[in-house]
Amino acid sequence: MIHYLKNSEIDFEKWDACVAQATNSLIYGYAFYLNAMSENWDALVFGNYEAVMPLVWRKKKGIKYLYQPAFTQQLGIFSITAPDRTMENLFLEALKKKFCFAEIFTNIKCREALPNYILPLTNSYTEISKNYSGDLVKNLKKSQKYSLQYITLHTPSDAINEYRQMYAQRLEKVSENDYENFLGLCNYCKTVNKAFVRSVNGPDKELLAIGLFLKDDRRIYNVMSTTTEAGRKCSANHWLFDNIIREFAGTKLILDFEGSIVPGIQKFYSNFKPLAENYYFMRYNNLPLPLRWIKQKSNI
Repeated sequence: MIHYLKNSEIDFEKWDACVAQATNSLIYGYAFYLNAMSENWDALVFGNYEAVMPLVWRKKKGIKYLYQPAFTQQLGIFSITAPDRTMENLFLEALKKKFCFAEIFTNIKCREALPNYILPLTNSYTEISKNYSGDLVKNLKKSQKYSLQYITLHTPSDAINEYRQMYAQRLEKVSENDYENFLGLCNYCKTVNKAFVRSVNGPDKELLAIGLFLKDDRRIYNVMSTTTEAGRKCSANHWLFDNIIREFAGTKLILDFEGSIVPGIQKFYSNFKPLAENYYFMRYNNLPLPLRWIKQKSNI
């Protein structure tokens, strides 16, 4: 009941309908996102698109392998009914028949769990902010002394350029082409009300923090946020996210912080009292010998 389809064989209308209706729907699973950020992708499809799994792949030395596209937190199975372990095993068995190596981030439960943090925005801002930690309340009071401004007039390129200046050296595997593809994706999303940029400026219009967010019918995704050195001194990033919550409170959306294993970032997100929601790192190596041994010590 699970079919392997090449990209040219996929019914993209049915694909997107499945992702939209999936109990675990995420923006990364839509065809427009995969088309923008993947070099190649095929699919596993269960039945008549009741469940789908994108397979993002590259080819090297004649071997096709699965990899994680840039700025795509997780993929995996998107199913109209919540996928159980039996379904997960069926998909895993099917993909391992086609690809002998994978290093991907997925919603399929694996040994290596990674933390994600989400904050439901169903309630009013007053109700949500009652749960803020004492440290966050203290930092927001500190921010009020600086006459900070919450700005909505920005483009995705503003946020991406600032992010690259501050953090590009930490993301060595993200290529120039990845940034260009992501900018194109975000520009498209902005035209269809699926992306927005917010910043915090000082009274002299100095940029202190900026965030690029994607949005679908369920979630707001914190895909790229940057705080300057001056912004850290006045807790501008606290002010930014507090204002995002204030702006979208009562909308029934979920603010997806996108998580991190960096202790300082984890602590920052935890101040907003979000819910924990794991995703997983999957790695398997069924390469033929001696490539299997070589891969254990280097990149494919």
